[in-house]
Amino acid sequence: MIRVCTALAVLAVLGGCAAGYPPPQPGPQVPGASPPPAPPPVVVEQSEAQPEPRPQAAPATPPPPAANHDAPTLALLQQSRRSADGGDLKGAIGYVERAIRLNPRDAELWLQLARLQLASSQPARAEQTAQKAVSLADRQRELEREGWLLVADAREAQGDAAGAARIRAQWRTYRG
Repeated sequence: MIRVCTALAVLAVLGGCAAGYPPPQPGPQVPGASPPPAPPPVVVEQSEAQPEPRPQAAPATPPPPAANHDAPTLALLQQSRRSADGGDLKGAIGYVERAIRLNPRDAELWLQLARLQLASSQPARAEQTAQKAVSLADRQRELEREGWLLVADAREAQGDAAGAARIRAQWRTYRG
């Protein structure tokens, strides 16, 4: 949490700096005078608290689309993805649950939670969560389709292969 808050604070400060004000206008030129010295280049040093970025393998779960997500939600989703990639599914679930508390009607967040629950061997919870996502999809057919396919995966993981097959038969070929 402290890292997320620190990162957001740094981004806010840097964002303010990036917007910038117009550079000062040079004063009247005096014949024979040399131009004022250029300011020294800004060197940003990496602190010990932030390790070198390392190349990452493909995420364990596909990243949710970034559309319609505010900065705190995006930060939580990025942290969730890092946790999942590091093998900490419980932590990843926690971050998505916090994002859901910020945006409880966001079907994409519920789908991400269902994916993580399924990956962490919680198929019954994943099925309920995916059904919640479907109910929030609000006629967004692709989100509905993805939710139903997650329900099918969860049912299959619970031993209901016939139920999963029925759902897949209906939704696999659906293209909106």
